[in-house]
Amino acid sequence: MILASMIETIYIGILGAKELAAYSFMFPVIMALTSISMGVGIGASSLIARAEGEGDREQVKRLATHTVFLTLALTLVLHIIAAAAAAAAAARGGGATAVIA
Repeated sequence: MILASMIETIYIGILGAKELAAYSFMFPVIMALTSISMGVGIGASSLIARAEGEGDREQVKRLATHTVFLTLALTLVLHIIAAAAAAAAAARGGGATAVIA
């Protein structure tokens, strides 16, 4: 995960300073989304593994289904938030006041 971020940063740095500044500006958002997805995945894996260890196949199916729906719900909510934030930023002109040279 960290290695991939470092490689992305190096590659985007080769593209230019403006591109790297934009990537750096969005990095906290990227990390927050990554953390959410990892949390859901790790939590679901733990619960599903416990149910599988107990031999409760119905619980495994139920948990897997709930995980899929939770992921879809989180995706929808985060998409709505991102769309609203993008619309607000576009209305303000993106908030940019100058170009980084």
